[in-house]
Amino acid sequence: MDQLPVELLLKIVKQLNIYDIVQFCAVFKNFKFLLREKCITSSLNWSRNFEIHNMDLCRFIKTEINLDNVISLNINGLYWIPKKDLESLIRKLPNLNELYAVDTKLMFCPKDTFYYKLKKLAINSSKHIEELVPDYYFNSLKYLQLLLLPSVRQMMKSTGGSVLEQFPNIDELWILERSGMLLDGVIEDLLFNFHVNKKLNLNKIVLQNYQPFGDSRDLRKGLSETFYSNNFQIGFQLILERLPPLETKQKSIFEPEETEFEEAWFWLQRGGFLFCGPRDSKFLSTGQTVKQISFEELHFISCASLKLNSHLNQEHYIKAALTILNSENCKYLKKLRINSCLFQDLRQSERASTEPVPFKKPRIGVQSVCLNHPFQETAKNLSNLEELEIVSCTYGSKTIIGSVLCGYNCIEEFRNLKKLQVEIPHVIDGSFLINVFKVCQNLNFLDLTLYNYRPGFNAFMKNFYNNLEFATNLKDLRLSCGYIDLEKLFSNLNKLKLHRLVLSGNISSGILPENVFPSFLLAQPRLVLFILVADNISHTVTSKINNLIRKCTNKNPAKVFSCVKHLSKIDWENVLIQASNKIPIVHSDFVHRRTRVAVIDFDTF
Repeated sequence: MDQLPVELLLKIVKQLNIYDIVQFCAVFKNFKFLLREKCITSSLNWSRNFEIHNMDLCRFIKTEINLDNVISLNINGLYWIPKKDLESLIRKLPNLNELYAVDTKLMFCPKDTFYYKLKKLAINSSKHIEELVPDYYFNSLKYLQLLLLPSVRQMMKSTGGSVLEQFPNIDELWILERSGMLLDGVIEDLLFNFHVNKKLNLNKIVLQNYQPFGDSRDLRKGLSETFYSNNFQIGFQLILERLPPLETKQKSIFEPEETEFEEAWFWLQRGGFLFCGPRDSKFLSTGQTVKQISFEELHFISCASLKLNSHLNQEHYIKAALTILNSENCKYLKKLRINSCLFQDLRQSERASTEPVPFKKPRIGVQSVCLNHPFQETAKNLSNLEELEIVSCTYGSKTIIGSVLCGYNCIEEFRNLKKLQVEIPHVIDGSFLINVFKVCQNLNFLDLTLYNYRPGFNAFMKNFYNNLEFATNLKDLRLSCGYIDLEKLFSNLNKLKLHRLVLSGNISSGILPENVFPSFLLAQPRLVLFILVADNISHTVTSKINNLIRKCTNKNPAKVFSCVKHLSKIDWENVLIQASNKIPIVHSDFVHRRTRVAVIDFDTF
């Protein structure tokens, strides 16, 4: 590599993320000059990189990187870095135009004039935001074009009306409200100023709230609703954008009738069983037909409500879903959430309805491979899939028939998979895991939930324990099960380099915490989050475990280890009130198993 021209070397290195480049330069000292190149360090993205918790990031940037080159800095989710260190770093970046600091100790506070050159800002708002003096503070932010304020409880308390009126050039506004505050007033105030007072030049508004949005369509003139989602895990999400006027086209008599793909799409859309991601939704909002789209995200809603829709039954649901997934429009799909009923082999029911029924029906066993399974061809069409969520279907009596159980073996066809979230029926033995772990080498996120698990039926857990060693790149693991053998699990996890681990389930009442937890946690230096949810242990044992595991953090502010009896008992750290012994809210989506398919990703701001 020393013989390569510098231009070619830079072109190769630019394909890596900044953390990998830093690691590369740490091993090969003669390449440290790369950290001084503007094309490498103009954009520093450390977002939610929990591997750097032992690294003094601010000091590293100041000493190893040419500060004049840094234009964009993303430190979202780095909750452990002290506020003073972040402020000192930002002041030393003369050409910084973009700052992303959500879920950090950095706040949008009065008299913080070091933001004055920014054009893009994503940051937590301070609880004292209503005390901001417009003439002193906001006039220095005249270049600001985009803004994200993840908490807007105080945004409308300014005596002069909305605080946002002080930003004359703001182009996009992203609001993530976590406090449960109703955002109706916020939306109406924004739109009123936008249309009536002409004080805002907004072209895009992105909102997320746990409360529903009111209907302000009379104020939305000029802004189109390009995305709306009502997800019980995430809450309500809304995107309003200014779009060019659509040309109304009359359908030609020479145009073909609806294709099978279009018919399937409209069936599922009409029943509310299918949603696409924000990018796909915007594409359809611009007047394009569904035939022209190349989907990136698809979220199939549970078919449990089929009884309420007379125009659709489960067989129609499955056929329509597979028609869409087998189409060319899904060839480059990145994220997918489906129900396990899509694994059902409808050919068996067709044969059963046409063939005479013998006195003794042949038993159809559960295969350990996906050979000749109908979903295998679907999986091959989705070869570019990176995130997959499989929900156990609860509709009807065919949810655990042989073909459905065999369908889980098709997961190994998704070779580019990075994130996998699966709900497991209690009769699956888990033999498919070894191939998934061996084939899906990019898998770094695994979430398994076992329903109706019986300790006597331990085939799945046995396969899970024994095959964990093959998941070499696994970083985040969440396991929810009726019973967890901590000793077996920890002995196999020691071979991995985990960042986050959440375990939910009963544990042995005779376990000695001092013999299990310290040895495992101290052997995982990269682990920043460990949560054990066990409701079968007493408060005394819970306190004892907490005392033990918190000592294993070695007072590292990035490490959070906790044992609780129920998820509802978790004490989340509020971005406005930071305290010890609380779990940073940056981990809440992972802990609560919230879907990331067909929802707004605020990290893309």
